[in-house]
Amino acid sequence: MIDQSAKLAAFLSKLGTGADLHALKDEMITLFPGITKDEWMRGFQLHDEAVLLDAAASSGVAISLKEEMAARGWAA
Repeated sequence: MIDQSAKLAAFLSKLGTGADLHALKDEMITLFPGITKDEWMRGFQLHDEAVLLDAAASSGVAISLKEEMAARGWAA
């Protein structure tokens, strides 16, 4: 089976920030059969990284991705 982290990150990006993930549980189970906990966590981490980088690029404000991710609870 292939790693589903990037696919999950793309799915989360399409949903947007106000999505009710609990309501989408059945759909997510269907879309990501056999996803592991590590893949699940990495998918959310990839999504958070993309959001931070996009915000920094859009605003022109330099950020430390490592520090920003740590502030959100992602260990380096």
